[in-house]
Amino acid sequence: MLIALLGFCLRMMPLSESLWLDELHSAWTIAGDWSEVADRGLQGNNGPLYFWALKGFTAIFGVSEWSLRMPSVLCGCATLIGVAILVRRWSGSGLAGCVAALLIALDRDMIFYATEVRPYAAVQLGCVALLATTIRLWGDFTLRDACVWTLLAAVTIHLHITAGLFVAACLPPVILAAWGHAAVKRMLLMFGGLALALLPLIPQLALVYGRRHSWAAFIHSDSPFRIIELLPIIPFGLLPWGIGWGLNQLFPNRESRTRRSATTAIFVWSIFATMAPVIIAWSLTHWHITPLFLRRYLMGSQATLFAWCGLNVGRIDQIGARAVIAAALAISIFYFHLPEHWSLQRQQDWRGAVAAVNQLQLSPETTLLIASRLIESDGLTQNEGTLADYSRLPINAIYQPKHRFQQVIPLTYSNMGVLQRWQLDLLEKPQTILVIAPGDHATAEVIAVQLSRSIPWPSSVRILPERRGMQMLLISDANDAVEGDHSILP
Repeated sequence: MLIALLGFCLRMMPLSESLWLDELHSAWTIAGDWSEVADRGLQGNNGPLYFWALKGFTAIFGVSEWSLRMPSVLCGCATLIGVAILVRRWSGSGLAGCVAALLIALDRDMIFYATEVRPYAAVQLGCVALLATTIRLWGDFTLRDACVWTLLAAVTIHLHITAGLFVAACLPPVILAAWGHAAVKRMLLMFGGLALALLPLIPQLALVYGRRHSWAAFIHSDSPFRIIELLPIIPFGLLPWGIGWGLNQLFPNRESRTRRSATTAIFVWSIFATMAPVIIAWSLTHWHITPLFLRRYLMGSQATLFAWCGLNVGRIDQIGARAVIAAALAISIFYFHLPEHWSLQRQQDWRGAVAAVNQLQLSPETTLLIASRLIESDGLTQNEGTLADYSRLPINAIYQPKHRFQQVIPLTYSNMGVLQRWQLDLLEKPQTILVIAPGDHATAEVIAVQLSRSIPWPSSVRILPERRGMQMLLISDANDAVEGDHSILP
C-alpha cells in the first residue's frame, strides 16, 4: 500500500503543468458536442471510446489539467497494483511483487503516460488484465474467462489500435490452451466475437494505414539492437533473469526447483507477451510495411516488462540472494530511469504561450500564424474545413487567447515558415502578424528567416521571449518598425 501511495503521489506532481500537443488534441476532441467526438478523434488517428469516457468524466468534474489527466492517473495506479498482485500470486514471493510495483511507481515512462491525457495508461491496464486472463485460460479454459478475454481484447484495441500488437502476442498461448483443454470451438467463438467487435474500426484502420508514410519522419528501426534499446529490457528483463539463473545453478534447491517448474509456463508467456509486440513492431517498421516501432505504441510491453522483472526476482531460490537482487533493481532505477523533473515533464508550455499573448497589446487587425506541428497539416490547402480546424486545435481547446484575431492561419508541418500560395493570398497586404510555434530558439530563427523571405511585403521580424519549449515571433511592416530595435531580424 505504501508503494501504491508513493506511485499515486508521484503521479499527482505533474498534473498542473501545461498540456502539450497530443493532450491538446484530446481536450479539443471532447470540447465539441457528443456527435463530434468520433470525427475529431479520427482526425488524430484515434477511435472514440477513450474520448467518450473522458468527456463523461469531465462532464462531472469539469475541464482542467487535473480532471483531464486524472483518468490516466487512476489507470496507472491500477496497473501498478494489478502487476504487484499478479507477480505475488504467480511467483509466491511478496518481495517480487513489491519490486515490480516499486519500479512501476518510479519509472519515468510509466509516470509520463500515467499523467497524459491520452489512452495509453488505460491501454496498459487493459494489457495487464488481458495477460492475467490469458494465464487463467492456460490453466482452465472456462466460458467465463473466454468471454472476459474477448471483452478485454476488444476494449483494449478500441482504446488504441496499436494494442492489437499485444493482443496478437496473447494468441499463441490461447490457441495452445484451447487445444490442450479440447476447447477449440469455444476459442473459435471467442475469435469470432472479437472480429465482430472490431468491425467498427475498419474505417479508422484504413485511414491510419493510408497515412502510414507520414510517420516515417519520426519512426525508425535500423538495427535489431534497437529492440533492446526502446525499452529497458536488459536491466529489468534479461540481466536479472541471467543472474537469477546463474545463482540457481550455483546454489541448487530441489524444493524451490519444483516450485519454479510449476510456474514456468507463466514465466515463459509473460516474457513472450513482453517481447513479441516489440519484435513485431520492429519487423513491420524495418520492412517498410507500416511504422509502429515507437515506445507509445508498445504500452502493454512496457507494463509487462516490470511483471517479468518481478518474476525474475521471485524465481531466485536463495532468499538472501533474492533480497540483494531486489535491492539492486530498486537502486538501479534511481540512476538512469527517473524523470528529469518531477513536476515539469512536458516540453511545450502552450498555456504559458497563450498567457503571454493575452499580455500583448495587439491591434484588432493582427493575424495569428500557428504551428501546431501536426504531421497532417502538410495536407493544408485552404484556411477552411476540418483539416484547418484540426491544425488550429492548440488554441481552440482548453487554452484560448482573449484577443480576437483578424484571422488565424495554420502553418504546415514541414518548413513552417515557407508559406504556400493560399497562405500568401491571405497575407497579401502589410499587417501585424503574431507567430506561435513549439521548438527552441534555433527553430524560431529558422522560422524568422523563412517568413521574412516568404511574406510578399517588406517586413521586420522580432523574436519574443521564449516560454518553455514555445517560441513567439512578431512580424510587422518594415516601414512601421521601431527604429533601433535590436531584436528585429533582416
